[in-house]
Parts: sequence; C-alpha cells; structure tokens
Amino acid sequence: MTAKIRNEKIDRCGSTLNLIHIDICGILTPTALGGYKYFITFIDNFSRYGYVELIHEKSESLNMFKAFKVKVELQLGKPIKAVKSDKGGEYYGRYNETGRNPGPFAKFLLECSIDARYTMPDTPQQNGVV
Repeated sequence: MTAKIRNEKIDRCGSTLNLIHIDICGILTPTALGGYKYFITFIDNFSRYGYVELIHEKSESLNMFKAFKVKVELQLGKPIKAVKSDKGGEYYGRYNETGRNPGPFAKFLLECSIDARYTMPDTPQQNGVV
C-alpha cells in the first residue's frame, strides 16, 4: 500500500502579528477549577504560536485581548495588524432596528486601527486556524 501526499498551499501571512485568529470555546462541563466556563484562544497566523486563557464569561474577551495585545506587541516590537474571529456578539456587536451596533470589541479594534475580519458564527471551519 502506498501513501499519497497531498500538496497543500499553507495560507500564512508574511510575518508575525499580521493576523491573529481568536475564538471562544465553551461552555465547559463540568466547569474548570475556579468556576471557569470558557476558554479563549489567540493564534498567530504566521508562526501558529497560540495562547489559551480561561475565562468566566464571554464578556471578558475584550480584557483578555487587551492583555494579549500589550504582551505580544511589547515582546515583538510591532503592532497587531488584523484579527479574525466569528461574528459572535462578543466580537462583532449586535444588530438592531437601526442596523449594526458595534460592540466594545469591534470599537476597540477600530480605535487601534486593527483590521477586523469575520467569519460566520458557529462555523469554526471558516476560521481556518482556530
């Protein structure tokens, strides 16, 4: 029996911090020690280096991202350029009768001149890395 090797193009940005993939997973059952119900992942598209943090609520995602941003930008001496996530309310915001109402996470990315890229919620296969 012979094995076939597929030639796959690996889609990676040209440098670290050009694109960070973010996702929240959970609800963890049973909850983790300390009452944590979720975990959030940050994965650099170029290096594939990943960070995982336990969180109690999805609303903690912005504070976790801010801490992550400070840490990696200080370590690498350059800014995050783009973030890819699903269109979950914790990242994207909500729609109301007047249209899209960006949430705090989306507003923070805009303030920091970070390009926000979105996939459809509940479709992790569209994120590609996370």
